[in-house]
Amino acid sequence: MILSLRTGSLSPHPCPDKPFHFNPLHRAGAWRSKVTGCAEMNRNSARLLAQNPHVLKRLAKYMAQQFFRNTVLEDFHAGITPYSQAGDYSDVFVKTPAGEIPWSKVSRLSDEEMKTLMIDVVNRTYLLLQTLFDEDVGSYLIHILGQQDLEPRWHDPQ
Repeated sequence: MILSLRTGSLSPHPCPDKPFHFNPLHRAGAWRSKVTGCAEMNRNSARLLAQNPHVLKRLAKYMAQQFFRNTVLEDFHAGITPYSQAGDYSDVFVKTPAGEIPWSKVSRLSDEEMKTLMIDVVNRTYLLLQTLFDEDVGSYLIHILGQQDLEPRWHDPQ
């Protein structure tokens, strides 16, 4: 079964005439048998990306989604956001035993949290690079990105 990033549901269909289903955490080798006949092998994927800024922008959004959404960053983001009557948080302070710290000076991530985040991002980056450089799966992903935006509600990169 394959997780659809578009619908969040499981489906056995990896072909382009079906909704896009792609799990970069799944070993690329296992995809070869599933995409045979669905994805044309393309050794020029990098050239095609370089020549098509529309697909490159879609890939950038997809990469950001894979690297940061539903990761440890979501855990760090969870919690209560302080209210600011001023709207710019200049009126918000964190009270500590050593005194108050203005919100603009408060570190939002500890060193340990930053280390955890970076390890997670590096691992996810590595998996996506493996996927992109796999002839079958990388070509298939680029083909899909040429057909549809996997993150249509996100702003395009500038």
